[in-house]
Amino acid sequence: MPTEGFIEPLDYLLQDWHLELPPDANPRNSPGLAQVEHAITPLNDHSRGMNRDESTSTDQLGQLKYTGPHQPRIVDIPFDIIMVMSRFMSATEVMNLLSSCRKLHSFIDEESIWLHFCSRYGVRDRQPFVGRSFKEIYTCLLHTYGPLLGTWAGNHPPIGNILEFRLQLGPGMPAAGIVGEIWHFDRGLPNKSRPFDDLTRTAVVLITFPDPSLGITVVHPSRYAQVYCCGDMSRRIVRHPTEWHEASLHTLSRLATPTNIDIVSGRYKFPDFPGASSWYDVLRPFPRLHPLVQVTPNESTSTYVRDRDVTAKPCAITLGCPSGDSYISSYSHRAMSDLGDLPATYYFPLCTEVVRGIPPESVEWTPASLRGLWLGDYAEVGTECIHVEVDEGSSTLRGWKVTGDVFVPRGTTTWDIHIGVPLDINEDGWRIPALLEHSEVHQVYCGAMRFGNGYTDTYVNTLAFLAVTGPDDMTVLSSDGRKFTYTRYREKHSSRKS
Repeated sequence: MPTEGFIEPLDYLLQDWHLELPPDANPRNSPGLAQVEHAITPLNDHSRGMNRDESTSTDQLGQLKYTGPHQPRIVDIPFDIIMVMSRFMSATEVMNLLSSCRKLHSFIDEESIWLHFCSRYGVRDRQPFVGRSFKEIYTCLLHTYGPLLGTWAGNHPPIGNILEFRLQLGPGMPAAGIVGEIWHFDRGLPNKSRPFDDLTRTAVVLITFPDPSLGITVVHPSRYAQVYCCGDMSRRIVRHPTEWHEASLHTLSRLATPTNIDIVSGRYKFPDFPGASSWYDVLRPFPRLHPLVQVTPNESTSTYVRDRDVTAKPCAITLGCPSGDSYISSYSHRAMSDLGDLPATYYFPLCTEVVRGIPPESVEWTPASLRGLWLGDYAEVGTECIHVEVDEGSSTLRGWKVTGDVFVPRGTTTWDIHIGVPLDINEDGWRIPALLEHSEVHQVYCGAMRFGNGYTDTYVNTLAFLAVTGPDDMTVLSSDGRKFTYTRYREKHSSRKS
């Protein structure tokens, strides 16, 4: 246990070398800095060229002090040690280190340092970013927008949508950068045995360096990456029919959403989104932008009136097109025409952890292996995204709608299945004859499925059975004979278009 006033080795090293740390950095608590201390420990005595016992003393407070004539300086750190240290530090800490003196500042453009930070986001070749260094790629693009990579769930009623950000390093887009793609499902298709080939990704957002020669409308030239959106060709009036043009992206540190809306056809209640579902990824970092502290709903528009009663929500991002004619303004939100003037969608981080499927006949199989993102065939309304969670306390398997329809909208549970005791297929099979057409049914549970019509409180819960038909497949059958098939989401289910 260190005595009062004792400065641990790394604390002393940084103090002695006058290393300025970020305001929130604490060497005692930061795991990154702790690893740095371990990495540079051999440097202490060797680089000083003196014996610790002979060149140090302890003052009245127990603080270690140098007494020898050759007090080490930060400029004495060899470059290869700096490279080792940078592996365990954040980019901000590295910038502080390299800015601490003139000699170290000469290393600030060293490509190997910034290649390491770029590789954390999957960028190991700067060729797609013509003429730009790894330092530019990281500091002007990835540092700010890299945390966007992944999937985000939109709250637009009643369908919702999913926006996925990924790296774009190959052909298919005007420039390399980060592309945001909407998941789109063709609706109204007839039921098929494998109904999930209709999932496509359509590029709606591009974050890249401004360059007019790439067919991108540049209004505000800058050396930093900017956000662009593409015109929606399906709209009657499109100001930007083909080219990419500037858009806006904001983070929302606190968000208030209305609980009810009044529209021409009546009053509808918003399902809580995100609600109690575990699909909200609390570990996802947010883009490094100045957040909007509060979003206050408008009181009215030409077609709807928002309720003054609002619900606080966690952090989100929002995208907007100044001209109002891009995909991000209208894509896949046309199911209810009298909701057409609702404001921009808020996007929440969606957890898409892919759980390894276990054969249901295996002794290792448990209902917990079903958790994660699934694609469900809802017949006439098409494919929808379901997040399955396990409530151990109530022994319930719950399917949350990340995307929905006018009957059971996004943000609600589509079914609740009791997983305490499985049904014996041999004894209870007469209750679920339609499920027995699957020769590989090994696990069957009973529960309830929800049916309704839009944003109402008059949902009907119907007896339902869930049958696990494979490691990544399951079927839910309602008591009135309707069948819904589900398959675990995997990358192969999608195709892209731009």
